[in-house]
Amino acid sequence: MRGKLIVLDGIDGSGKATQTKRLKERLAAESIAVKTHSFPSYGTVGAVPVEKYLNWGLALQVPPEIASALYAADRRCKAFEIEEELAKGTTYLLDRYVSSNGGHQGGKFRSMNAWASEDELIAARKKFLDWLTDYEFNQLRLPVPDKSIFLDIHPLASQQLIMKKQAREYIKDGKAKDAHEDSLAHLVDAHDSYVHMVNTLPNWVSVSCMRPGLTKEELADYTIPLEQKVRSEAKIHEDVYEIVRKVLK
Repeated sequence: MRGKLIVLDGIDGSGKATQTKRLKERLAAESIAVKTHSFPSYGTVGAVPVEKYLNWGLALQVPPEIASALYAADRRCKAFEIEEELAKGTTYLLDRYVSSNGGHQGGKFRSMNAWASEDELIAARKKFLDWLTDYEFNQLRLPVPDKSIFLDIHPLASQQLIMKKQAREYIKDGKAKDAHEDSLAHLVDAHDSYVHMVNTLPNWVSVSCMRPGLTKEELADYTIPLEQKVRSEAKIHEDVYEIVRKVLK
């Protein structure tokens, strides 16, 4: 039986790597054949254009379609191995995938069209997502996920977490944040684009990373520890696991 392709995605700081690792360990403990990969594939030939993009200027300086093509090329390089494992029955967990283009590149449209109405913005984003789906899944023939899980963290909590990060290996000149992380406005717009995908595309589901009942003032107060705003990794994992368990039945 063909394996299942599961994607965990979300804006920066949502815990994608952590939840992917936890899920892999739990499935492996249940004797389920499982592999993981994190996109972009930093340190490989396929990710070189992406690394240059993330180090170069502002994200808005690169049109969504061009930036998407850079990330898609990296995925195409890895897709041969993913397809081979799926054919053997392996469950494959991906930390980011095509959906990251939908979120981060789809999130550019508000800033690129500052005077557009909400209806015009939604139409532009839909047109882009239609193009992206055709380009990556039909033209590049990337494997289609059986389930995409959106780890929903509030952009203000994401920004607070990013501020604590150490410099990334792929980021030059001593910076800790890349072109996408270096803007709260981008995180807000990317979050909106992810929510749009959850609400309009098939096989999507959302898992909240936030504690309920937080006010806007509390979210914006960076003196309040993240632990008081964000749900525990263990509780988020249980929600993710229940979703995946049903997919694997």
